[in-house]
Amino acid sequence: MKLNISQNVVVTLLIGMMITGLAVAGTGGTTEFGGVYTTVQGWLSGTLGKLLALVFLAVGVAVGIAKQNLFAFVAGIACALGINAAPTIIDGLITATLPL
Repeated sequence: MKLNISQNVVVTLLIGMMITGLAVAGTGGTTEFGGVYTTVQGWLSGTLGKLLALVFLAVGVAVGIAKQNLFAFVAGIACALGINAAPTIIDGLITATLPL
């Protein structure tokens, strides 16, 4: 039986909906990896994260000027914004719960 692309998408979505009941929010692991998570989150939220964001921005500007291409500049800005927003996004994803 050969399925076309839309049928493949429907089958994939159905399988995904069937197994979502197995998904559980990340509430454990704080004793084993809590210190590492806090350290990395502190790095990205603090001075190291700001420094990395500035480096990405500077490299993006330099490569964009050298290649005369706007894409490198945009990629540098995207990486800088990603590093700046990553701790908040990850913390929100990990602690997210659904009302039952």
